[in-house]
Amino acid sequence: VCYFAILKKQIKDCVEKKVIAHLVKKTMHIMVEELISSLDTLKNSRELLEGDDEDIKRKRQLQHELKDLRQALNKVQIALTESRTLSKEIFKKKKHDDNESDEEKKKKHDYNESDEDIRT
Repeated sequence: VCYFAILKKQIKDCVEKKVIAHLVKKTMHIMVEELISSLDTLKNSRELLEGDDEDIKRKRQLQHELKDLRQALNKVQIALTESRTLSKEIFKKKKHDDNESDEEKKKKHDYNESDEDIRT
């Protein structure tokens, strides 16, 4: 029965790790797509600025696009920080859970030894 409990806990930990890894991977993929899009827009904006300095309206539009790009990059940085924080919290929780399970195993072992002493 003890082996099944340990196996069940290991499966649960593995599933949690896979879910977290999937979420982090998906978040990173979205951030990379946003960065690529932002870089393409920035490249296009630079080309337009260099080609037509007299069009003030277009310059303003490009400035707004650059501002939007900066905001998008800030959001990406925030999401990355949050995912790192989440990963750290999960690692700490996992470590704490592992320590608790080690203590439970020790208690069971001590209990089994005391049973053997009583029998003899």
